[in-house]
Amino acid sequence: MSASMSKRSSKMYLPVWFSLVPLAVCLVYSLFYLASSLGFSLFIFSNRSAVGLASIVSPSLDVAVWGVAIFAILARLGYDLELNVVQGYFLPKLGAGLIVAVIGMAIGAVAVIVGLLSILALVIISLVLLGLCVVFSSDFFGVDLRHFFLGLLLCVVVVFVLVELAGFLA
Repeated sequence: MSASMSKRSSKMYLPVWFSLVPLAVCLVYSLFYLASSLGFSLFIFSNRSAVGLASIVSPSLDVAVWGVAIFAILARLGYDLELNVVQGYFLPKLGAGLIVAVIGMAIGAVAVIVGLLSILALVIISLVLLGLCVVFSSDFFGVDLRHFFLGLLLCVVVVFVLVELAGFLA
């Protein structure tokens, strides 16, 4: 076993669910936002009295929940990036570039929360985060791509069902 493999195998991974649940929240919010932007009405919105308003909880709380989910994923990615760069697993330039990308996405999320950017920026950030998580699923989460997608699909279904259930109860 090489030295880099023994370093990586000794690293304690946080459970992958700590990242899959916020990522699923981001994807569900992205789906609702894109569907309402394109004029589609999803089932939950047919129960709501607000016409043309694409919100699950309320407009301001939606941005806050979505932002917290993005920050949870960014914190996990930043933590894993820092560990991988310090341990020498990533090349310094690649690690630094990924850390700059994570910081840029955090600044973008804050700009949306403050109102400087539109909510479309959160959709883009969510999709970029999904891409990063897919590409680096084995490095960040210690799972292969198949298990990552199955876990993500399960989390998206659970979040979607909870949102639908909340819509019926409201």
